[in-house]
Amino acid sequence: LPSDFLSTLRIRHPNLAISTNPYELDSHGRGESHHPPLPPDAVISPTSVEEIRDILRLCCREKQPVEGVDDILPRVEIVSLIPYGAGTSLEGHLQFLLPDENGGDDNEGGGKVVEIPSSYFTDDEDTNGGSSYRKVRIERKGGISIDMCNFQSIGEVGDGFVKVGAGIKRNALNQALRHTGYVRS
Repeated sequence: LPSDFLSTLRIRHPNLAISTNPYELDSHGRGESHHPPLPPDAVISPTSVEEIRDILRLCCREKQPVEGVDDILPRVEIVSLIPYGAGTSLEGHLQFLLPDENGGDDNEGGGKVVEIPSSYFTDDEDTNGGSSYRKVRIERKGGISIDMCNFQSIGEVGDGFVKVGAGIKRNALNQALRHTGYVRS
């Protein structure tokens, strides 16, 4: 992770649960598949949409250019993230596999050159009705797991659908829906 990543989150959100405990990292990098565990660098358990928004913005941020070293393309640090629900990955999607950095366009300056939406760098909404993109050089800086366990709401129940929080577990959902006749198996 970037050296100031976790400290920046702790300053902005002093009550945000952040863990670098090896046991917790291992459990968030291991599903029920045959793949070996590849743990994240940190497990973060937000309690609000604002915290999630700040985490996401911190995962993609522009670095200050170093005069005489950086080329004309801005450098962007990318922290990979995987939302974590119940941890029942059967396809290996909990593993933090980073793509090969040697590929991509114009790799002479190190890092892959990509185009990403300009909205990643500003809070302003695009008033033109379209999206603008910027060409940048990305540097991958580790990965985090966002544990969604605090988002267990059960909202609207409709004809064949239920609106739920990302952290709801099957048994809790079944218990809450028992009076409706819906049961998730």
